[in-house]
Amino acid sequence: MRTDEGFLLVATNWKPYLTAAQMLCDSLKEFAPDHPVILFTEDRWLNDPGNHIFDEVNGKMPRSNRAKLLALKDTPFDVTVIWIRYDLYHLMLFSIWRIKGWV
Repeated sequence: MRTDEGFLLVATNWKPYLTAAQMLCDSLKEFAPDHPVILFTEDRWLNDPGNHIFDEVNGKMPRSNRAKLLALKDTPFDVTVIWIRYDLYHLMLFSIWRIKGWV
């Protein structure tokens, strides 16, 4: 597994963001299996059963939309990709609504 490049995901504020990060991690593992995926989240979600998919899980993130930026200072990678769309869950819901013809 590479250690110079990886993916950094941040989930705070709302539990569906954590679920979305777990689903995204699963996709990233299929797309780039040799790149680690690290999660930064709130302490209350450190032991979530779905976190087993991540290579590393870190806590101490505040309940803030700016947590994504705070996590960057702790990245272990030379090259880091951070998912900055905190509204991923809303995007997924909108896509479902559009398919169903509700919007």
